[in-house]
Amino acid sequence: MDTLIPLAPNGIFLTIQGEGEVAGSPSVFIRLTGCPVNCIECDTDYTYKEKLTIKRIVDEVLELTKNNGIRLVTITGGEPLSGVERGKQVFALAEALCSAGLNNIIIETALVTNDLYMFYS
Repeated sequence: MDTLIPLAPNGIFLTIQGEGEVAGSPSVFIRLTGCPVNCIECDTDYTYKEKLTIKRIVDEVLELTKNNGIRLVTITGGEPLSGVERGKQVFALAEALCSAGLNNIIIETALVTNDLYMFYS
């Protein structure tokens, strides 16, 4: 559980989920840096490069949720699933969050990689 996310989160924060079936629900966002697409409107250019352990990310999320009942966590980017190793680490983060009692996890992705099948091998 102490492996590094390949690119650091540029933010871990409470907000309101604005998309999908849970739109309007309070959520902790873990916003990861890095994406191979380089969209011109991307707003993650300001990111820093500090790498955090999965344990530290989980601890920060637990601190944000301790007393407010929020159990929804959104892992977003950048592109969280860009590359096999990064995808495996994001899934390890999701498993660690679930083990910590945060059992409603959303991974927002554009699936810009063809390697998704390899995450399960």
